[in-house]
Amino acid sequence: MTSPKKRASLDTAPSSGRPRAKSLAQKVYLPIKEPTDHTVPAVLHAGMTLSFSEQAVIILSGAGNGTSGPEDIFIELADRLAKKAGLPTIRLEYKEVPKADHIQPDILACANYLKTNFSSHRFLIGGCSNGIESVSALLKEKGEENYAGLFWVDPKSIDGLPEKAPALIFDSEGHYKADYESKGNKTVKPYKPEDDIVGEIYQYAAKTLGKTN
Repeated sequence: MTSPKKRASLDTAPSSGRPRAKSLAQKVYLPIKEPTDHTVPAVLHAGMTLSFSEQAVIILSGAGNGTSGPEDIFIELADRLAKKAGLPTIRLEYKEVPKADHIQPDILACANYLKTNFSSHRFLIGGCSNGIESVSALLKEKGEENYAGLFWVDPKSIDGLPEKAPALIFDSEGHYKADYESKGNKTVKPYKPEDDIVGEIYQYAAKTLGKTN
């Protein structure tokens, strides 16, 4: 397993063509035994000096929006969470839609990696498009003690969100207009490409995980 104290910097140009600063990113490969033997490629954003954090962020990115989210927003978000809030963030790099029964084991492998390398024990989970149902089920099963909440961009469904955990949902297609009014700790918002959803997710993550930066 790669030590988090030796960080590599990946400077892959974003698919959108927009310039961005060099990313704090290091490839990691997480072995999974159940339900099938497989290895999950992921990208850790943590920086050279970050070695301890009780809270961390896990992002599922891939399939329809590439491996970095729509317009590469998850690269910028992960870097900002690591640099500004001191939250180690790991992105699962799915090249295709993940099998439904793989999502929870993959998230748990990320959580275990972050626990082993950063002593993290409370996690915020985010993603785009597919996977929110599996994440919601995981939060219901494991509870708020370990999972603080979730954020999602353009989910396929918002049915079955965990009752207690907060959720921030962005919807560009207008699928969930009836839910645009915030209900308790759930917020569903429309957005346009020019909106600063990276900034909004960052503020939500920092508040949910008790970071004031």
